[in-house]
Amino acid sequence: MAASRVGGYEHKFLEQSSTLKEFECPLCLHVTREPSLTSCCGQHFCWHCIDQIITNWKPCPFCKEKTFTVLLDKKQKRKILELTVSCTMKERGCTWTGNLGALAAHTDSESLMDVCQYIDVICSNKCGKSLQHRYLRVHLLNHCPNRLSKCQFCTHQDTCIKIQAEHYLKCPRFPVPCPNACNMVKIERRLLSKHLNECPKQLVECEFAYAGCTKLCRQDLEKHTEQSMQSHLSMVSSKLQEVVKEMRLLQTRLNEKDMEVRELKT
Repeated sequence: MAASRVGGYEHKFLEQSSTLKEFECPLCLHVTREPSLTSCCGQHFCWHCIDQIITNWKPCPFCKEKTFTVLLDKKQKRKILELTVSCTMKERGCTWTGNLGALAAHTDSESLMDVCQYIDVICSNKCGKSLQHRYLRVHLLNHCPNRLSKCQFCTHQDTCIKIQAEHYLKCPRFPVPCPNACNMVKIERRLLSKHLNECPKQLVECEFAYAGCTKLCRQDLEKHTEQSMQSHLSMVSSKLQEVVKEMRLLQTRLNEKDMEVRELKT
């Protein structure tokens, strides 16, 4: 026989101390847990307390008999389990009172009965949060990172933590700022490319970019074209000269190759 827990019951019993004295273990001085009756003197001890005596080959602590046996007293156990106790969470505010035998179910988070609202429980969504049972429902609905959540911008559903850490980084309807810091503060991610094709602050190429003109904001392009006609002509002229030089160089090389071919034929 094995005791479910070590030592006697240390709960707050509502019976008179004189009544509790009848069920007191002489060794631990608490109400006996798994009351075990000795064969020598008929004294009750907690199973764990008397088992320590037997294991160490010591005599009965009550009558000093060296050889004795013990037997679980089921009748005594029933009496003890009928004693009235307060909830172990009384200091937190629980007002429950009942039989000792019902206390385990009251403080068992998996019980289907009147579970104590003040015991510590672990979040059933496996987020690892430990909290009092009375706060569990609010936690599951509003605070648990593993609660089911819906993206506020599209119809995608997932755990709250995945929505925030993963989905928002790729959600097509998530509002993002214009990278050019224009007046459009928030733009749906799926519309960003279209916006950049119209954004006044987007860098675009001047039509004379081939001649060496630099990029500039779209909103400045028209003014730039009007004011840079002379510089554009100069760029085009320089570019044309470069092209002419390249063409002459190519022609020279072509002529050289042509001569090499003629020499090989003769």
